[in-house]
This record gives sequence, structure tokens and C-alpha cells, in this order.
Amino acid sequence: MARLKHQEEEKGNSSNPKKPDKKEKDTSNPKKPDKKVKDSSNPKKPDKKEKVNKDKETSKRNAGTSTLTSVTLVLFILATMMFFMYLEVIELSQNLSNRLAYWTEKNRILQEEIDKVTELLEEWVPYKKNFYYFSEEEADWEHSIEECIEKDSELISIIYGEEEAFIDQETARLGYGYWIGLQKNRSAPHGLLWINNEEVRRPYWNIDAKQPNIDGDCIYVVPKCRIKKCWHDDLCNRERRFICKKVARPVDSFR
Repeated sequence: MARLKHQEEEKGNSSNPKKPDKKEKDTSNPKKPDKKVKDSSNPKKPDKKEKVNKDKETSKRNAGTSTLTSVTLVLFILATMMFFMYLEVIELSQNLSNRLAYWTEKNRILQEEIDKVTELLEEWVPYKKNFYYFSEEEADWEHSIEECIEKDSELISIIYGEEEAFIDQETARLGYGYWIGLQKNRSAPHGLLWINNEEVRRPYWNIDAKQPNIDGDCIYVVPKCRIKKCWHDDLCNRERRFICKKVARPVDSFR
């Protein structure tokens, strides 16, 4: 009887087959792909936000490039300006150096002239723009000329009345007679001629002593006389003191 029951159960199972489990994979009906899976054959369109970000990055790069270019240009302009300023400084420095050399040389020349004048003042008497040497040594008229030449001067030629008055005053102060650069010359006006070939404008004979008295052809000034009336003639070989005149020369301009 148990055997009969078992046969009936097997018969029932064969006549009513078991339905497959829904959870089991059905290979005959493959599952459609998930929509979320990326399909390489249909690329995804770029997102608007991503595009905006890219545009911003591009703008930043362009702005950075523009800024760099501007900075480079400004630096170039500044460098150019500094270069030209440097050239101007060099030129100014050279000009200052040249002017310093100019004034240094000018000062040297002036100092030399000052030294010469200082030395002259030890023996020479200044008047107006000239210097006068009243000698202590004696010589005849011809040698007096040579002595003055050695002193870079000449035996005095008196040009105008004020100069004659100065000579007469100094002669009176020193108390000696002095040869002057004047000699008799019959063909010259007033019968007199200066050694520099200047004509005598006005004679200053000592008329109180009845001069000229034809004692000689050379002229000297005496210490005891009235101003502008001190000329005496004498023999040219007579030894006397003499007066040398040095004309003041302007300092040579330095260029």
C-alpha cells in the first residue's frame, strides 16, 4: 500500500511540472542593459556647468597672459628710461668733470698771476695798470735800457700828465734822480723822442733850473722840483739810477 502511494505522488509530479523560480536567471531572455551604463557608441554631451568652468579657466589664462605682457612692456619701458637716464648722468658727470678741470686750470693761472704780482710788489710800485721799478743800482743811460729789458720791462716812457706827476712825487719821496726813456731828437716834435718811438705830447722841463741847457742828449728827472717840471738833460754816459716800467697784462683767457 505504501508503494502504491509513492507511485501516485510521482505521477502527480510528472503531470504538474514545477514552475521555474523568477529569481533564477533566464538565459533565453537576456536582461536589457541598465540605462545608467555609459554607451560608448553614444557619447554623453558636455554639461553646461563644466563648459562654464572651462570658459572661466580659459579667461583666466588669457587674463594672465595679458597681464604678463603688460608687465613685460612696463618693465621694458622702465629699463629704457633708466638706460637713457644713465646716459644723461654719464654726460652730466663728464660735463662736470670738464668744468672742474676748466676752473682748476683757471684757478692755477690766476694763482700764478697772484704770485707774480705779490713778488712784483716787493720791488715794484703799482700805479693805475702799470708797475714801476725805481732802481737802487746805477748805470749809464744805455745800460739802464738793458737792465730794464732783463726785468721784462722798458726804461720808462711817460704817456700822460698824471703819470708824470706820479713819477715826480715818487722821485721826491726817494730823494734821487732817475734816468727815463727819453732822448733828444732834432727831427721829432719838441726835439724829443721816447725810446718806444712815441712822440712827446708835452715837455716837462725844469724851467726854474733853465732846462734844457744843452749839457747832454739824455733826460732824467730830479727829486727837487715842482710837479711836472722836473726834466733835466745830461750826458748819456753819466751813471744814475733808473726807472723801469712794466705794463700790466690781462690774464690770458683759458678756453
